[in-house]
Amino acid sequence: MPSEALGARSSPDGGSAAGEPSRAHAADRSIAGLAYERILALEGFPDGSDTIVYLSGSIVTPLANPWSDVDVFVLSDRRPHGPSTLTEGRSAVSLHVLDSRGVDYEFWPPATARALAERLACLELGVATHNVRQLFTYAEECFVHRLRVGVPMLNADGFRAFQALFGFEKFAAYQGQEVIRTIQSAYQDACGMLEAADLVSAVFSGRHLVDLSADVYLHRRGHTDPGTKWRSRYLELFDDGSAFHREVVDTYWQLEFPETAGRGADPAARRRYVEDCLRFSRRVTSWAQP
Repeated sequence: MPSEALGARSSPDGGSAAGEPSRAHAADRSIAGLAYERILALEGFPDGSDTIVYLSGSIVTPLANPWSDVDVFVLSDRRPHGPSTLTEGRSAVSLHVLDSRGVDYEFWPPATARALAERLACLELGVATHNVRQLFTYAEECFVHRLRVGVPMLNADGFRAFQALFGFEKFAAYQGQEVIRTIQSAYQDACGMLEAADLVSAVFSGRHLVDLSADVYLHRRGHTDPGTKWRSRYLELFDDGSAFHREVVDTYWQLEFPETAGRGADPAARRRYVEDCLRFSRRVTSWAQP
């Protein structure tokens, strides 16, 4: 691979090509055919306060489909009013249905959001003072990502001020760092299984390495979604036209659906498959590390 391709590591940290929100709906203040006013009224907004309310999740990105819920986030100390509510850690969730479309509200206290921003600001990359991926919970990582890609419904200035508290590029670097730490253990597992001739287990560990390596690649490109269900779509969205990107995507698909590593496959073919997974992991991880 030419050195210039390996050097093309930076990615746009905004714009719909990187999974950022499409704002085509902003002009008429509607989303998925639902007017903002109807969505806001489900939880009694506007209520005369300066509460920050914003849309997020797949519904505001190129990933949305006809079954996607409308995810609404509220930065407020008050509890939701909805008929179906539950508490998830520091947040409260309120579930609604509007014209057969799910509308899910998440209420987060502003102090909690500020504490997350401060935790991120104090983070020293490259220093492992915590267990793998334990500095933020999964729910907290989702919150940070969805703040990043959010579209304000109420108090746009306050929303942008909260966004400015977070170093999203640093957050993506933290996520990539943590996946690399996970890869180190998974890589050793796959190597040990190969040495023990446990090819069945090695095949599954190898495929897990492929998934983790794709995640490292995306985080190194600035991707901040901790979820995995849209991994293949994000690989499309982050296409920068480089030879290295095409190599990563092509190899990822080849290793995700191998014809030679399935049940009853030839042991030598299985071994070659796992070795290919190990090589792919080494290549992507080497590219991703500073």
